[in-house]
Amino acid sequence: MYGEFHPKQLHLVLIGGGHAQVQLLKSLAMKPINGLAITLISDVLNAPYSGMLPGFIEGQWSEDEIHIDLTRLASAAGADMIHARVKKIDADKNTLFIDGRPAITYDILSINSGAQPDLDTIEGAKEHAIAVKPIAHFIHKIPVVITSKQIINIIGAGVAGLELAFAFYAKYKSQDIEINVFSRSKRILPKMPAAVSRLITDIAEKKGIIFHQGVSIKEIKKDKLVGDNDTTYPPGMNFVVTGVKAGSFISSLGKAIDDAGFVRITASLQSDSYPNIFAAGDVANMIGANREKAGVFAVRAGKILSQNIRRYIYGKPLIKWRPQTHYLALIGTGDGKAIAVRNGISFYGKWCWRLKSFIDKKFIERFTKLPEMLPSKKEALPLFEARGHDVTDAIFADMRCSGCAAKASANLLEDAFKRACDTAHELGVNETFIPRTDHLSEDSGLTKATSFDLRHSFDSLNQMISDPLLFARIATNHALSDLYVAGADPLYAQAHINLEEAYEDRQLDIATQMFTGIMIELADAKAKLVGGHTSQSQMASVGLAVTGAQKHSPASIDRKSEYVLLATKALGTGLSLAAHMRQKLKANSYNTLLQTMLLSNQYAAQACFEAGAVALTDITGFGLARHANNLLQRHTDDIAIRLYLSKLPVLPGIEEVIQTGLRSSSSGNNEVSLQVATTSSAIKDWRYPLLFDPQTSGGVLAIVPKRKASELIEQINGNDSIHNASVIGTIDFDNIGIIVEE
Repeated sequence: MYGEFHPKQLHLVLIGGGHAQVQLLKSLAMKPINGLAITLISDVLNAPYSGMLPGFIEGQWSEDEIHIDLTRLASAAGADMIHARVKKIDADKNTLFIDGRPAITYDILSINSGAQPDLDTIEGAKEHAIAVKPIAHFIHKIPVVITSKQIINIIGAGVAGLELAFAFYAKYKSQDIEINVFSRSKRILPKMPAAVSRLITDIAEKKGIIFHQGVSIKEIKKDKLVGDNDTTYPPGMNFVVTGVKAGSFISSLGKAIDDAGFVRITASLQSDSYPNIFAAGDVANMIGANREKAGVFAVRAGKILSQNIRRYIYGKPLIKWRPQTHYLALIGTGDGKAIAVRNGISFYGKWCWRLKSFIDKKFIERFTKLPEMLPSKKEALPLFEARGHDVTDAIFADMRCSGCAAKASANLLEDAFKRACDTAHELGVNETFIPRTDHLSEDSGLTKATSFDLRHSFDSLNQMISDPLLFARIATNHALSDLYVAGADPLYAQAHINLEEAYEDRQLDIATQMFTGIMIELADAKAKLVGGHTSQSQMASVGLAVTGAQKHSPASIDRKSEYVLLATKALGTGLSLAAHMRQKLKANSYNTLLQTMLLSNQYAAQACFEAGAVALTDITGFGLARHANNLLQRHTDDIAIRLYLSKLPVLPGIEEVIQTGLRSSSSGNNEVSLQVATTSSAIKDWRYPLLFDPQTSGGVLAIVPKRKASELIEQINGNDSIHNASVIGTIDFDNIGIIVEE
């Protein structure tokens, strides 16, 4: 993210944020590979550490403490972060298919997405049971409160199932619950020493936990559990912790998977069928060294995965690794105790739990102190050169030409546009607004006149989030917002996409995703893309020239009436983006930030016009105070707006960011460009910097009649869960300018 720019030559795609993959990302953050483009694809933004799940259930750890924030880690590694699910892998064509997105290509693929319970082996499990894996989804299904005498059935008596039983006992013991654990084996943990099995059985008996050994549950019904011998057991809350299977997309790897359906890898963590595919953790089985699906192996594999991907890129021999046959097993038994097992010797007590907590906490802490990327010389990667690419390509030039010489290749725009149109069709975008594919490469498009006056606007954003499709959607919303607050319905748009310097396949992927994002938002706005242009430089950007038909106009102001100032979205996007770039924004706050910027102003602006708004604008780069002042200047210079800091809607996590002293880079310029009347106490209020924070795709700012405000707010906020419409000020006819109060 920082320092000298290096043209991208190879694309490393990581699927999943498992225990091995986070170590790879940390390695790439600590020691970047210049010229390597990285994309992390994960269906979760926070990756839970499985070793801390028992402590989380018992209440020792908070949700934040057991998670690794993938958005921060990806940012530190300079990786694009795509929050989505992978549907299919075409390993022969080095292509990934992603749910709701265009396909992307890769040069190197690393998979550490974990596994999921094989619920198909138990009839009725999908309807009447809760799967413990993936843990990221399970933790939100753990009941906060349960009724007294509740029955809890845990199907599976491996270490994970036993720890779950003990943790549930510790959490719910005051409710006089009944916990049943069903084990296919006739002895608990048959691969561990008999003394450990006896100890666990004794601990369970003292806690009233019932072990059903030698019992395989074959069916789960609403009113009972059925064993393989047709013995029935009482119903309850059912949790499945049995054998796992790889994610559905893994099956598309064909010859690269083994008979059990997992990725087949060599001792170098490399597929024996596709050398450019690596895998680790539960999703993979190593040839000749199968081990149980336990987090300890994924943790140990992380170092090997990091080293071998580097070695593969630089053309060096790969390291062979054999998973350990002996390792320290720490089994939590609830109430602050654990069993430690190593080389046939076991210990039990509180000190074992303290040891487990220390090890788990140290692992998580490795991913909280993240580095800045340092500049170095541009160079061709060995694998790039070995594949016959031209190492004298313009991407290696010390100084790139600008102007028209910076235009992307002649076929790229046409190919990317056609792919984006195909993707838009597949995603169900309204075909009326999907453009023709035979003329976009022209720099101008033909449109039809309307019976309404036309409004024109242009806006452009540099890429501020790593996901190119979402970024293009945000940039489109940002540009269209100028039409909405002017009372115009969008009709047409022309796009300018500036691509980061990289080899053509990489640029084609990015351009396809950007065009797809643009088409999605334009279709939602009932507007059509009629032309486009591409260029390339060290930073990607998207700009749109938009045209709309004037349908609404502001009402006239009546000095005998009362007016209020309304804002329709939470403030703080500039601060949030600044925090995200420094890996200081939590994943949940980042997700809310994205949803806010993706929210169109079309509905809110129209509602304000219908409510009799006398002035509208959107809050963007100049910040709230400057845009409020612009509203005054449009109508009259002899009134004032009183802004109330306590009423400002704010994005989550912003107070914490402001207290650190962090500000967006243009916040200071916004503040000095406008004089406001205020008090020393208001200036000290933590919310004061929000007045000058530049907003990306910010909300509508409108002066509306006070009598309509409550109904209008209810109407806007009731349309979705993201709008945060609030009265943030009043109109003062006895004063002039912007007045800020607490």
